[in-house]
Amino acid sequence: MESAMLPEDSMEVVLQIKRMLDGKGVNVRWPSGDVFTSPSLRKSKRKGVGIQYFGQKIYDPADGDDPRRIDYNATAAEPEDESGDQQMIVQTYKSPRIIRMHVLLDVNKSMNMGTKGTLKSILAAACAGSGIFSARKFNDQASFVTYTHKPVSLFKLQNAARLLTPALVRAVEDRDFIEVESSGSWSARLLGREQEVSEAASQEGGLALALQTVPSRTHSVLLVVTDFANMNEDDWEALRLAGIRHDTICVFVQDRRERELPKAPWPGMSYTLEDFRGETRSFWVAPDNSPRWYLKQLRRLFGSVTTAREYAENWQRHEEHILERLQECGVNPVIVSTDESDRAVQDLLAMLASKLRS
Repeated sequence: MESAMLPEDSMEVVLQIKRMLDGKGVNVRWPSGDVFTSPSLRKSKRKGVGIQYFGQKIYDPADGDDPRRIDYNATAAEPEDESGDQQMIVQTYKSPRIIRMHVLLDVNKSMNMGTKGTLKSILAAACAGSGIFSARKFNDQASFVTYTHKPVSLFKLQNAARLLTPALVRAVEDRDFIEVESSGSWSARLLGREQEVSEAASQEGGLALALQTVPSRTHSVLLVVTDFANMNEDDWEALRLAGIRHDTICVFVQDRRERELPKAPWPGMSYTLEDFRGETRSFWVAPDNSPRWYLKQLRRLFGSVTTAREYAENWQRHEEHILERLQECGVNPVIVSTDESDRAVQDLLAMLASKLRS
C-alpha cells in the first residue's frame, strides 16, 4: 500500500504548507455596500484615506457631498446643462469591508490518515492556513482554534500576518495531542456497522466547545476544517447556530482509501489499512460478484467482510448524509481530498472569494 510520509521536523511541514499557499491568497478586501463621497465619512480604526475609488457623481450638498472632493478636471469636461450652469462632479469611494476570520481545525486521531499524496491532517492544516493567509494579505484579523473532544490551542483575534506561522505550527504539532481515544471508527462506518458508529458519535465530538470560542455578536467569516468523523447532535446544533450568525464554510477532508478499496482479485483477500500512528484496521475483501451465501460464510468465519462496491456505497451514503446535514445548517461545504491537495486549496480559495464578496 502506498503511504504518505510525514517529515519528522514540524517546521519542515510548516514550510511545506507555506509553499502550497504562496501566491494563492484571495483578495478579501471586497467593498461594502456603502458609497461615500469623502473618505472622512468612513468610521474605521484604520488611518488615512484607505478607501477604494468607486466612481463619480453630480455634486449635491443635500447628500452631504464634500466640496473638497470636487473633481475639477472631470467638471471641466462635463457639458453645461440646459440652463447654462456647470454641473460639479465629485469623486465617490467605497469603504472596504473589514474581515474577521475565525478558523477551527479538527486534530482528532481520525485526521492522521493518508494513503496517497499527503495526510489528512497536513491537508487540513493547509486549508486552515489558506483562510489565515487570505486575511493576512490586507492586514485583517483572524483567530485560530484546534480541537479534539475539547479545544486544544486557542489564538484570539489578532493580525493575521502575525498569526499565520504560530497557527501552522500548532496545526502540525497538535496532531499528537490525544487524551481520549476516539471510539468512532471510520472503518466501522464504511463496513456498515451503523449502530457502533451512532453510539460512538453520542460520546465524542468537540466542535460545539470550539465554536463557543467564536464571538457571536459580530458577523464574521467562519472556516471549519474537519472530516466529520466525531460529530454528535450538540456539534450539529452549534454548527447550525454558527451558520445563522456567520458566513460559515465547512471543509470536508477525505482520503481516497475512505472512498474506495482495491477490487479483490481472488475470493477472500485480506486487506489492511495503516494510519500514520501505525494502527491497523484489517478486514476481508470479497469480489463484487460474490453470492450472498459466500459473504455470509466469510462473515461467520472472519467477522469483518465487505466488497469494494459495498464499501463505496457505504461511503457514498455517509457523504450524502454529511452534506445533507450541512445544508440543513445553512453552511457552505467544500470537499477536499489528500490525493488532490493543490486542487483542494484552489477550491477552498474560490469558496472564500465568493463568501467574502457578499
